[in-house]
Amino acid sequence: MTTNIIAFQPEKRGQQAIELYELYQPISNAQFEELTSEAHDAGSWFGSNGLMITKHINNRLKYHFNVSRIEEIPRVRFEEALSIINQAKEEAREFYWFHKDLLGMFAEKVIRDGIPWVPSLRKKWCKKMGKDLPDRPNWQALAEEIAAYEGRRKS
Repeated sequence: MTTNIIAFQPEKRGQQAIELYELYQPISNAQFEELTSEAHDAGSWFGSNGLMITKHINNRLKYHFNVSRIEEIPRVRFEEALSIINQAKEEAREFYWFHKDLLGMFAEKVIRDGIPWVPSLRKKWCKKMGKDLPDRPNWQALAEEIAAYEGRRKS
């Protein structure tokens, strides 16, 4: 319907062509570099796996904007693309910290089997006794003694 109206108003055809041209103009090189940099930044939290995160962000953008390459994203939708990347960055950051905490719990409870952390035992012993440990300490006995000492102190 809009096309029919414009067909009868030749002076508006040029304006419509300009608007369509602007609507489909791809992002500039600087905007492409910014999007690429931001997507890479999201992946940087994951070290060697960061490239995988970056590829998935790029895939998300291509799918969302129906383009084959990031460079084809319409210039007028640059801010929207940046917003999508920033959302993905926040999600990646949150997952990173969750994963780090989960890995720490796994190491402590499964790998270390819940036993006390030796550097902490050494520190507590030195603080309690005012001297360093013997060369070959009995860590189990030390842990029990420190636990008993801390239990008496809390009472």
